[in-house]
Amino acid sequence: MSTGRKDSFENGKSLCAKAGGALACPRNQAENTALQEIVKASEQTYLGISDVQTEGKFVYLNGEPVTYTNWNTGEPNNNGNEDCVAMYDNGKWNDLDCSNSKVSIICEF
Repeated sequence: MSTGRKDSFENGKSLCAKAGGALACPRNQAENTALQEIVKASEQTYLGISDVQTEGKFVYLNGEPVTYTNWNTGEPNNNGNEDCVAMYDNGKWNDLDCSNSKVSIICEF
C-alpha cells in the first residue's frame, strides 16, 4: 500500500507499524517487480532493509539477513554513511541516507 507520503526511514517505519504493517521488502524477483509497479508513480521508495547494525551486512527489519537483492550498478557504496535502501522506479536498489525525507513510503501487510 502506498501511503502517498515522503518521509525519513524511521518515520516511514513508524507510520507502517501504526497501520499494522511494515516497510515493503521484496524477497524475490516477483515481489520486486510487483513493488516496482507501485514505485513507478513515486520515483523511489524506502525498503525495509538496512545495514545500520553492521556496515555492509544488510538485514530485514526483523534482523534476518537479506537473501535477494537487486542493486543498481556500483551499489551499495555507502557514499556518505548510507545505511538504508531505496528502490528506484526501474526496480534497482540504492543505499542512501536514512534521514532523507524525500523518499516515498510504501507499506506491506
